Amino acid sequence: MAALSRTGTFSDPVNTSFTGTWNIISDGTIMNPNSTNEESQKITSVIVTFNGEMYIDTMMETFYFDCIENPTHTPTMNEFAENSILAGAQNSEFGGTTSWTLGVFPPNPSGYLYPSDCDAVVESGTFNWAHPTNGLTRSGSILID
Repeated sequence: MAALSRTGTFSDPVNTSFTGTWNIISDGTIMNPNSTNEESQKITSVIVTFNGEMYIDTMMETFYFDCIENPTHTPTMNEFAENSILAGAQNSEFGGTTSWTLGVFPPNPSGYLYPSDCDAVVESGTFNWAHPTNGLTRSGSILID
């Protein structure tokens, strides 16, 4: 199957200079990892760019997906709708410890969902970032184009 990618941005509404790009990629090698849809693909990497630096995570964690009550859901693209992205409760090192959740779901009015609580109304994905040494933290939104 062909590779998939989606690009967006992240930003902290308090410190508007804390912004960059957020890329979700599936290389197309792992199809239908949750046995739900033959068109779905496992997310194989996330690339974040901030201040000219590129950070890559290739280790996606399984998560609890509330919508189908699956406690070990593998992060995917195109699983329940075309252009959907489901990646809940992820942890990455993007220039600092980063926890993030992204549920892009085009059929929802906002275009997003919160994978751990499908009844919640959300307008974006979310992230929390902590500097590795000075205690600085940032929180904000992930918006996919």
